[in-house]
Amino acid sequence: MKLFIILLFAAFKAYPDTQVFEAVAWNKGVVDYLERHTLITEAGNLIQSSTEYLDLEGLSIGAMKSNYTHSLSAPEFILRDERHQRLQGLGWMGDKLDIFTQSSKNSKVLHQTFPIDPSEVQIAGPGLIYYIGAHLDKLIKAHIFKFKYVIPGRLEMYDFSIETIQHNQRVAEFEVKMQAWPMRFFGPRLKIIYSVQKKRVLIYEGPSNLRDKDGKMMSVKIEYKYPE
Repeated sequence: MKLFIILLFAAFKAYPDTQVFEAVAWNKGVVDYLERHTLITEAGNLIQSSTEYLDLEGLSIGAMKSNYTHSLSAPEFILRDERHQRLQGLGWMGDKLDIFTQSSKNSKVLHQTFPIDPSEVQIAGPGLIYYIGAHLDKLIKAHIFKFKYVIPGRLEMYDFSIETIQHNQRVAEFEVKMQAWPMRFFGPRLKIIYSVQKKRVLIYEGPSNLRDKDGKMMSVKIEYKYPE
């Protein structure tokens, strides 16, 4: 009987599932780089993700590895820009966020720690894409959702909002921007389009995770491609 119970639980054990998809990043109407995404889920929950950034010849120019076991919206992650030897990321220290950045290979890694208010939602790095997908219906109904946007590259946390711009049965479009009135017009603005049925991102428009070839920040339009 004991052996039967053990075998029964083993049969229903959740095993990790791997999903792979790609994306193309456009800058000023020209393809700038490619992305290869790998997700590991367990019982439908995102556990880990990795993103490979490739130039048009297929050579690696960057990488990001993320772990969502502590938080879907603010996962632990490390982003490396290999062209300019830059890195940034986030780690959890108990109930505090430790964010860090390094502007070049030989420069010092700078850290900033933030206590977390459990009444607020903190979003960072790849957590933005996957949090919206996981709460798509709720965000559409809410129309405007306020959160704390953690930006390791600036060692800061800002008041942002996700606003539903339009939606139908096929797609939903959101705009992500700062809450402060002047910065709504002059600060960073992101446009993200999702498949309503699949609850996955289709298009992202906004700041890139990577710098351009000259080391400057750039805005990109990223189109995601999934296997059928």
